[in-house]
Amino acid sequence: RNIAGLVLRAAKQNHFVSPLQNSGFLASCLYSCCSIACRPFAPSNSTPDEVSGQAWEARCDNQCEQPSHRTEDAPSQSLRPHEESAYARSASQYQASVSACTTHACCASSSHSSRSRSHCASLGPSRLGYGHGLPPLQAPQNIWGPGFWCSPVPRNCSAAIAASSHSAACWSSLCSRRALHGSSSSSRMQGDAAAGGSGDVEAELPTQEMQNLVIEQLQNSFNMGRIKEILKHYDSHFDQWTLAVAMDHVQKLPVDQRRASDPDTKEVKQRLSALYMHLLPEMDPCRSVKLLQTLAQLGVCMHEPGKNQEGFTAVNRHMSQVSEVLLKMDNDQDVINMLWALAKHSHHRELAVDEDLFRYMAQYLVTKVPSLQFRMLSKTAQAYALVGINEWSLLDSICAAAFAKLQSGEFDPAPTINLLDALSKLRMENDSFLAIASLKLKANVAALTPSNLATVAKALAEMRYDDETMWRRLMEQATRRMSILNPSQVVSFTWALSKRGIADVPMHASLAGRSQAILDKFNASELASLVYLLGKQGLEPKSLMPSLVERATALMGSMSLRNVSNLVRGFQLLDYGAATLTDQQQPEGGEPDPAAQLYTMAAQRAKEWLKDPEGRLVLSLQGTSEEYLDEEMRRVERSKDEHTADIIERVHYKSGNVVETRLYHVSKKHFKSQNLSDIALALADRGAADPELFSYIAVRAKETMRSFTLMSMVDLVCGFAQAGYYDKETFDELERQFGATFSEMGPAYLADTMWAFATLKHPLNSDLLKAVMDSSWSRWHRMCSDQQVLARLMWALYTLNADALQPDHAVFTEFQRLLEEQEGQTEVADAGSGSPEQAGSTPSGQSS
Repeated sequence: RNIAGLVLRAAKQNHFVSPLQNSGFLASCLYSCCSIACRPFAPSNSTPDEVSGQAWEARCDNQCEQPSHRTEDAPSQSLRPHEESAYARSASQYQASVSACTTHACCASSSHSSRSRSHCASLGPSRLGYGHGLPPLQAPQNIWGPGFWCSPVPRNCSAAIAASSHSAACWSSLCSRRALHGSSSSSRMQGDAAAGGSGDVEAELPTQEMQNLVIEQLQNSFNMGRIKEILKHYDSHFDQWTLAVAMDHVQKLPVDQRRASDPDTKEVKQRLSALYMHLLPEMDPCRSVKLLQTLAQLGVCMHEPGKNQEGFTAVNRHMSQVSEVLLKMDNDQDVINMLWALAKHSHHRELAVDEDLFRYMAQYLVTKVPSLQFRMLSKTAQAYALVGINEWSLLDSICAAAFAKLQSGEFDPAPTINLLDALSKLRMENDSFLAIASLKLKANVAALTPSNLATVAKALAEMRYDDETMWRRLMEQATRRMSILNPSQVVSFTWALSKRGIADVPMHASLAGRSQAILDKFNASELASLVYLLGKQGLEPKSLMPSLVERATALMGSMSLRNVSNLVRGFQLLDYGAATLTDQQQPEGGEPDPAAQLYTMAAQRAKEWLKDPEGRLVLSLQGTSEEYLDEEMRRVERSKDEHTADIIERVHYKSGNVVETRLYHVSKKHFKSQNLSDIALALADRGAADPELFSYIAVRAKETMRSFTLMSMVDLVCGFAQAGYYDKETFDELERQFGATFSEMGPAYLADTMWAFATLKHPLNSDLLKAVMDSSWSRWHRMCSDQQVLARLMWALYTLNADALQPDHAVFTEFQRLLEEQEGQTEVADAGSGSPEQAGSTPSGQSS
């Protein structure tokens, strides 16, 4: 880099002296240094022989005056050991090549130019391109095309290198080979030839003057509309350098000028992605990684008109081969940037990444972890967390290296928080790193932003971290920043408190107050989650309740089945609305009861989803084609292939991705068993049971009974019992499921399930009844610890005539003795008149 800087400065000022001008070694060494440090590429349409010295010098002046386009992950100025060794090898090998050229007397005489070119070409890619003195590599011709490994000279070094006769010969050889095999515009040229054109590659190549004009216009554009017009008008004149300038300029625009919802922004992103895909096959490897990273930072989807997975698969395939180049270069930074960019483009696994590539790179990165900077350690963990690949050995090494850096005093809040977040997403706990990271964050918590605070709270809650001092400081800082929290952050803090069971009343009051102030900004998912979490914590935000109900009623039309489930369950836990809503009479001429209106609308919305066998919201149906919303409110188009009878689905993600898949048959259900049980239990408990809705729930439950958890099954059967809804086929299936799992139930779950069967007079199999009595007797001391649970169980057994089946069973004789001792006959008489404890929230039920 030092050599490059000195020679560039001399080139710009035209201060070359004769000895330097004749030094092929200096130019070759400069070329090698720039290839490693700058990851360069150069115009493929001109050579030093074709352009006058004045034009090359002017180009150098123009490029040197332009601002630097370094990305945030550019390498540091200090050389790493492997780079120093690469420089040394490059210098020695280039010196040997110069000596060889001098011996053959081919570099000093213009009459031997052809011999010079052939000899310099024979030096191979390790002398001219990205080999940098490493053993020659075999270029993947099907990806980058012939001649790729002869990496061109950086633009801003052209004047310096043109001053050397030896380098000019090498450059001439390089360009002649590229002209022979084709250039980055070869695909366009082939298309023109097929259309009847001349197919002349050189005639179609964009001129340097035109590219400079495009760059100048881009740099003078300050809105997306103008950039869109430039991309549209000059698309055929873009090469990888011009594309990099365009991306850099878009990235520097103010955030309000590149909003995702703006049509101009969408079109600019699509055009940038299309240009990237077009230039990718023959793009410089390191440049392809840098541009892919920039696209990820801009939030650009891989554009392969309408088929994003195909485009992303092509990028994965290309990067898989680029990785071989990066490994040969020992370029760990670009490897990490590549993995991170691919992970970001997957949009939380909307698009499938090449998992083999990630696992293979993990083996390489494990050896590099000790030498990585802290931010690169964090970035590596983020990449694997985004795609959900848990490479334990790599992550454990990252934690050890991060621990060592934090212990030595190297602390940066952002990478530390990102690493914590990545580990929590991958469910990986490292006590040493967690302890020292929390200690550092605890001491610097006042410097964290609201976003940082929310991320830390969620990560620590997920990793079950219970340091009281840490949580208190987090809550204090969150309370101070409460006025600037957004809905997502409010929900994150509420979730973290609920997850760890922290009863911080002042914090909950502050969160409720902030929620009320910004409730109009909550979307359906955030609102439903907030209501459920508040109810789960056992809070009663009375001042917030009317606003919650009003907002929930307004958003009901945009709620998914999961949102409806969380909403009604949350309001039930908050004890909102009377338990006999259907019997309430509205005042004459008055407004309808808000609670009755809320639960009625929720039941209606749930019916819209559950009437479809798959649990979808069908929007349109025409023959074999249909359009619907799935459980995540994504629009899906489904059709049938007439030739293969395959089912084709095109999923439109909110990120802009459109993914097409082929299915042999449809088996997916767009709901979970917990959704069914929560809706049934909540609406039944609030007296808002809709017979039609419960019939849908019964059918869907029967179809998916094997997916029900123990808690879901108990809640469902209790919901049916409270609503008084009975469907024999469904209860027969519930009985079979109960028979397979009752031995795992705690006393409360067992008592509630038996109560529900007895309430609806469902006759249980005699063998099952005997097994229940035997199981109850085996843990009789636990049954007797809660009289309500014991009374409910015994009432159910007597109602189902279990005493007639085996009157001398120990449970009956012992229960009679208890009654005589405690004179508790009234307990049995009253047990069947009330509702059971809610199985999902009964503490004793957790004993299972």
